[in-house]
Amino acid sequence: MLLALGGLLAGHLMSYFVVAPHAHERAELLASTGHSGHGAFGTLALTAAFAAAIGLFMQRIRTHGDHGVSRARVAARLWAIQTLGFVLLETWERGHGLAGVVELVHEPAFLVGLVAQVVVALAATAIVRLVEATADALLRLLATFAHAAIRSFLPPGEPVRAVASIARAAWNLRGPPAPAGYRN
Repeated sequence: MLLALGGLLAGHLMSYFVVAPHAHERAELLASTGHSGHGAFGTLALTAAFAAAIGLFMQRIRTHGDHGVSRARVAARLWAIQTLGFVLLETWERGHGLAGVVELVHEPAFLVGLVAQVVVALAATAIVRLVEATADALLRLLATFAHAAIRSFLPPGEPVRAVASIARAAWNLRGPPAPAGYRN
């Protein structure tokens, strides 16, 4: 959800940068469309995206690289959440209510914002893949180091002999003596 929030806000910012590339022009457009605290959105988007990346990394490490949802499904979910959030955010910022969505369709920033949500969802999906690949590489590296550490402390074949002798000892253990007069 944090990744979708970060994507929503990044796409929102992108749409206004594309429609109004000059800072003065963009400031006028933002003021006329009910946007305030534009810098706070950028900070929130970066914070949400960074927190989501850390969460994804930790989840991948915790599940030992277990493959979860397909890339197409991740992209589709992000796009759906971001687009719905973008429409709701734009209608709220302008104070139109949901009935005002039809009015928004005629605004270039809104239309560019809808396209930006697709672009950002695809970019976020690529970032998810990069984070997962990084976690998988770290897991492989740690497994290699753990294997090398075990081999450096025990002579070749020793772990197998140790496990075999423990298993043999466990199999050969006798139970406590049966009480006098006890029969099966």
